[in-house]
Amino acid sequence: MKEATKKRATDKPANGAGRNNLTIEVIVAAALKAIHKEGLAGLSMRQLAGMLEVTPTAIYHHVKDKDELLDLCAEHILSQIPVPDARLHWTQRLRALILEQQRVFMRVPGLAKYLLVHRQSSVAALQWGEAILSVMHDAGFKGPQTLQVLMSMSFLINPITLIEDKTPVRSFTPVLYRTRASALVKKHPGKFPCITEVLPHLQGNSYEIHFVTALDRVIAGIERELSQPPA
Repeated sequence: MKEATKKRATDKPANGAGRNNLTIEVIVAAALKAIHKEGLAGLSMRQLAGMLEVTPTAIYHHVKDKDELLDLCAEHILSQIPVPDARLHWTQRLRALILEQQRVFMRVPGLAKYLLVHRQSSVAALQWGEAILSVMHDAGFKGPQTLQVLMSMSFLINPITLIEDKTPVRSFTPVLYRTRASALVKKHPGKFPCITEVLPHLQGNSYEIHFVTALDRVIAGIERELSQPPA
């Protein structure tokens, strides 16, 4: 009897996968489990094949390469973001959507970075942009106006989500660690007078807090601009 037939039931591949019943749905489901544990950058095709008890070649019969698999996973993750209530004013809908997207970026390390790096070749990146444009389109804005909003939102992604690849982002990420920054400033006396002035005010400041504040300011500015009659 071959060794493979002696495997215990607890050793069966994830989602009942195997060489004979491997599908793209099974592959994506297993990849998503790995991504939620290790982040997008932590996904290894060899390890994924081990999870599914198939060879990497078997996976490549269903996807062209790792990027295609990551894009399928990113599409699935983004599709789980709830659509804001259509009864809300467009500014409230846009705010709710961006905050939900940001929560997903915080939960899934590497996702925001993947969408940015692969923005010209990723269906998921287009899906991210389509969700924002849809809010503006439903509000009656067209073409250049909606593009303006999309560009503004694309520059408002929390930078922490672009740095962290494999570890879950914390819910409170200091803008600067005051003690560490103070130590550097002390090593270079007189070189950073403006930094020295703001250091005492860093306590309690995080990227997450400032992200929400910045989002509200940007949306308020966009609303003012779009409400003005064309010149």
